[in-house]
Amino acid sequence: MIRVGNKEYPNCLWDLVTSYNVEKVNISDVRLGLKTRETPSYYYVGIFEDNDRLVIEKNSGLVKILDSESDGELFQCAADAGRFLEVLLVLAEYFISCMINKELYEDLNYREKAFKRCVDLARGEQFLDFFKYVFII
Repeated sequence: MIRVGNKEYPNCLWDLVTSYNVEKVNISDVRLGLKTRETPSYYYVGIFEDNDRLVIEKNSGLVKILDSESDGELFQCAADAGRFLEVLLVLAEYFISCMINKELYEDLNYREKAFKRCVDLARGEQFLDFFKYVFII
């Protein structure tokens, strides 16, 4: 959830992908706005890597990655959509910095700081596996 002033936006990621053309947004293999749809259980908001589904679970608000073939859960990514958007900003900053300065990609301390920042923003250790995968830790 994102709060602007006194107004809350609990479905900010769903609102973003259904209100704007964000199909060119690609941050660390997260591509927004592709294959969007709503089901009784999920908001499908994009894809991860080649074809796995980026979803928001309606009951809990958790952002997850589901396997494209079985719909089984691969990763939990963040406690809610607003936190996931914050994580995407950190990932974008990290990977752009690494593209500009190749030495940063090899800097394990820099990687660890970005990793911990993402885990903190996501709000919990249940998201560690996703970030270990993203950061190749």
